Amino acid sequence: MQQRTSTTEEYQRQINIIKDYINNNLDKPIDLSELAEISHFSPYHFHRITRALIGEPIGSYIVRIRLETAAKLLRYTNMSVSEIAYRVGYDVPTSLSKAFRQQYGISPIDYRTNKEYTIMKEQPGTKGLSLF
Repeated sequence: MQQRTSTTEEYQRQINIIKDYINNNLDKPIDLSELAEISHFSPYHFHRITRALIGEPIGSYIVRIRLETAAKLLRYTNMSVSEIAYRVGYDVPTSLSKAFRQQYGISPIDYRTNKEYTIMKEQPGTKGLSLF
């Protein structure tokens, strides 16, 4: 006899689908109602469930992933800040610079040139730090 997956496991599976969608579409506007539709949750339940399972509001999660991706691209590629801004979903490079400075306390260009600077941020739901 095959067991049914628990509700929490099913919710986590749907959230993983959403996370994949976000990671694969950072360069596009991400519509929260579209995410709710993809997850097969009502918008109300989508926000409630994502906050519970991700540990932060979905909008904050998207911004965090965009900035973390930008930091990785700055550190490990030769792409210009403008190219990176567009790749992670910012319409204007100055918007990336402002958000990056607010989040990490350093400009994107300074982060790229200062290899000693380490961004450390505790990941929601984990006890460790994410370093890159």
